[in-house]
Amino acid sequence: MTPRPGQSRLPLAAALAAGLGASLAVAAALGPPVGSVVLVQRTVLALAAGQPDRQLRFNDPIADGLRVRLVEKESFLKVRFFSDQVESLSGIGIYTLQGQSDAALQRGPARDAAGRLLSTVMLYLGRLRLALRPGGGAQVQTPDAVMGIKGTAVRLLVDPAAGTFVAVEEGEATVQAKAGGPPARVGAGRWVIVPPGGVPGRPEALPAPGPRGQIVEDPPLLSTCCARTEPGGPPRR
Repeated sequence: MTPRPGQSRLPLAAALAAGLGASLAVAAALGPPVGSVVLVQRTVLALAAGQPDRQLRFNDPIADGLRVRLVEKESFLKVRFFSDQVESLSGIGIYTLQGQSDAALQRGPARDAAGRLLSTVMLYLGRLRLALRPGGGAQVQTPDAVMGIKGTAVRLLVDPAAGTFVAVEEGEATVQAKAGGPPARVGAGRWVIVPPGGVPGRPEALPAPGPRGQIVEDPPLLSTCCARTEPGGPPRR
């Protein structure tokens, strides 16, 4: 709206400044960017305390600690994430969420052998595929387990009825149940399940690959046992 002669533009400028200040305050509360959106399809929401949920877009920054929720079965999100304080074009890896999922990305608390903070994917519910550059490392935490990832390709499924499924396509994962017990080392071509409140079983060999185009295949023994659940997870930060 064009102001009448003599009408001040300051209220509009003040409103814009206030909105910008609020956005900066939310970003500061969450932390600096730890990744960016590479691909997004259908409804994928960014959840930040004190702010309305917003749809993620291509190239949006992913702030440290930002929680994302994929609402529909057809929802899809691919995020490139960075190593420690370095933002590079290639990044250290890519994580992909598919279908109804709930997750967050943060830097730390785990560190690599050189003392640098590792990226940690908090997977509360759903399907995750993690692809790292050769030699890269990351951590994944679920309600049932903590996993140290070394190598290039790991996929996970979290379901409250079945627990955490981990399959290693390349590299290695160390799976530590939150309930305690010794960690399980899962090498390339093997999978393991951590049941709710339990410990991982013996790693088993992966079956033959699924049909082409499947981003994250159903794990063995889980494709028919578990009803679809709505995204949940812990309370928002």
